[in-house]
Amino acid sequence: MPDPGNYPVLDARTVYLHGCIGLPMAVIGYPLAIWIPAHYAGGLGLSLAAVGTILMLARFTDVITDPLMGELSDRWRTRFGRRKPWLIVGAPLMMLGVYKLFMPPEGIGLIYFLVWLTLFFLGSTIISLPHRAWGAELSPDYHQRSRVTAARELYVLIGLMVAAAVPMVIEVLADQGGSVSQVFTALWHDATSAFSGDITDSKPADRAALTGPVLAGLAWVIIGVLPVCVFLVVTFVKEPASLCAGY
Repeated sequence: MPDPGNYPVLDARTVYLHGCIGLPMAVIGYPLAIWIPAHYAGGLGLSLAAVGTILMLARFTDVITDPLMGELSDRWRTRFGRRKPWLIVGAPLMMLGVYKLFMPPEGIGLIYFLVWLTLFFLGSTIISLPHRAWGAELSPDYHQRSRVTAARELYVLIGLMVAAAVPMVIEVLADQGGSVSQVFTALWHDATSAFSGDITDSKPADRAALTGPVLAGLAWVIIGVLPVCVFLVVTFVKEPASLCAGY
């Protein structure tokens, strides 16, 4: 077995730039579980059972796309690498899926939901599988791989906090009005009034009416952050030279 001490230490820029894609990929889980079912079944009037069934059916496509994407990504060799091209392809697909899925027009049906949900899942698969495989290839050393994984999970935690913060900001603004700068004032007021009892006098906005604005806010976060992260990773993180040959 090779001596781990002979492996080069990955520089911090490579580790943290590579992991940044974890941020936008983490934001998508919260709306899929909470806001999309509520919006399509409540705001758009579709059957909640049908929405749940389509979410399940669309997720079943992973049975096909995951192994296929893994095989294609492993065998795809270009002068730019075998992982980078897939991130470039997957980003616009996922962004289009997010735009159509998170901000649907009025009067849509189940077919609309199924088509754009499937495209959304396909785009996320094309990004996430090659990205995770790329992380494992950055170094053969166990400890270096652990650094790569830890950095990615740090971004995942940040993405989860962003996914929770966007609905909070939108709900506070709906309750209090005003600008984003007044959000912290409103949060402090709610926190202190919870002890004084004054919070019972507040009149919160209808949460059912906020599913659309919340999904739109989350969509624009993903659409804005994902291409930036993909650009940074593709531009500044190198794949192992041996994986870029043989094209």
